[in-house]
Amino acid sequence: MDRSRAGGTLPQYGADRGDALPSRRRRLDARPRLRRDGVESEPETTEEAVPEWYPTEAVPYDEMWIDDRVWLPHLVAGETFRGTFVLSDDGESLVRYEMDIGVAVE
Repeated sequence: MDRSRAGGTLPQYGADRGDALPSRRRRLDARPRLRRDGVESEPETTEEAVPEWYPTEAVPYDEMWIDDRVWLPHLVAGETFRGTFVLSDDGESLVRYEMDIGVAVE
């Protein structure tokens, strides 16, 4: 199985309070995003998700977390990226985001 780093995302919460920058305690560590080819295993259900495999042309983006809808199409397309996403306190609204596409990733 081939695994390569595709990019990273930095979700931040706290935009509902009008913070210019969300407080550090509400800021999560950057999440590396990995791309894997040749996966043949069955996905396992967790408390957070009931995962399923989809053909790349049929990924149900509208059923995903709001920030995933932005960065995941770039991962599926084979692009590298880095992004920061500011979400409402409840995580339901994407207040703003910045993404760099085609960047070198470590």
